[in-house]
Amino acid sequence: MKSKILLVIILAGLAGYLAEVAHGRQEMIVYPDGKITVNAVGDKRPVYAAYSREKLNGKEYIKINLSELSDICVNQDAEKLKANYVLRGSVYREAKLDAAGQFGVVRLGIFCCAVHAVPIGLLVQDEKYNERQKDEWVQIYGSLKRVKQHTNKGKGHGNDPYAAAKEEYVIIPDKIVKIDVPSDPYIYLSNCQQQEPYYY
Repeated sequence: MKSKILLVIILAGLAGYLAEVAHGRQEMIVYPDGKITVNAVGDKRPVYAAYSREKLNGKEYIKINLSELSDICVNQDAEKLKANYVLRGSVYREAKLDAAGQFGVVRLGIFCCAVHAVPIGLLVQDEKYNERQKDEWVQIYGSLKRVKQHTNKGKGHGNDPYAAAKEEYVIIPDKIVKIDVPSDPYIYLSNCQQQEPYYY
């Protein structure tokens, strides 16, 4: 008899929780790293800010991946273009970039499988570019700087939707940290977001 009463209490509690979710009073958030939280609506901002931002030397940086950051450049969102970001990627070096004091930071983006992976990257303007080793992984804290104006976005760039962004913007780093290669280095493009929390 006691076990039946206990079962009824558990089921009633579960039904109450599901009703709260259904009526929008609570929400479940599943983050890209597998972290799950349940919040009352209105309590989202503190968890959201804690997860999607990082502080370094008193400055706040938004965690983002290269695809999402490139989207911000392409979409010309003025507020987002002024923000500070932290992102990860592999270093790309070549003589032409070295001459300009730059290196590329790149990750592979995929929709379904690695066979169809496409490189996504932006240029980093850095006096210490020569300290970076080709193919090493780095975490970059910094901001975007517009270096060129384009009037024909998306034209004459073949199949690369971010080609104009690569020409128009560079990342100005505040700090670059060498990191280990992530266990899963890909950007799964179907998970990318248009706002925080981004799919870092």
